[in-house]
Amino acid sequence: MINTQPAVNPQVQLVLEEVKKRSVKNLFFVACGGSLAVMHPNKYFLDREADQVTSDFYNASEFITRSPRTLTDASVVILLSLTGTTPETTEAAVFAKSKGALTVGVTCDIESPLAKAVDHAVIYDNAFAGVPIEVLNGNFSVMYQLGAGIIDAVEGKDVFAAAGEQLVEAAAGDRPSQGAVRGLL
Repeated sequence: MINTQPAVNPQVQLVLEEVKKRSVKNLFFVACGGSLAVMHPNKYFLDREADQVTSDFYNASEFITRSPRTLTDASVVILLSLTGTTPETTEAAVFAKSKGALTVGVTCDIESPLAKAVDHAVIYDNAFAGVPIEVLNGNFSVMYQLGAGIIDAVEGKDVFAAAGEQLVEAAAGDRPSQGAVRGLL
């Protein structure tokens, strides 16, 4: 029997505590290239699970150029960059902060330009040079912790428990429970 209690990354927990202090209405996923691709499942997840929080995802340059009218102090902007050195993503973080949004940078490097530009940096592990990592510390897990945690914090739901349970099962090599959270894994 595995422990299916979901553990929240301590940096994610700090973000969620800040979210609870705000009147969050929307969530933006912003990145470039492969990092943007990693965010697609989270957009799907929020579309399926959130009743009040809307979400969208943008390429970092498009995000600045389009300047969404809904980007305000009621927004959370999650930016993802493996190394944290993608200039457009860092520029998007600065832009989002200028609009009053809560900014969260998800990266592998706490000293990176992205980590320094955001309100909260969340560090994840990556399998550089074939070094194994814990699934729960990877980018997909951190992104699901943020997405499910924000839904719970804003809407008073409990989707994180189900999402976390599936992540723990996946980390243990078990097949996730079918239907626990539609479309999660």
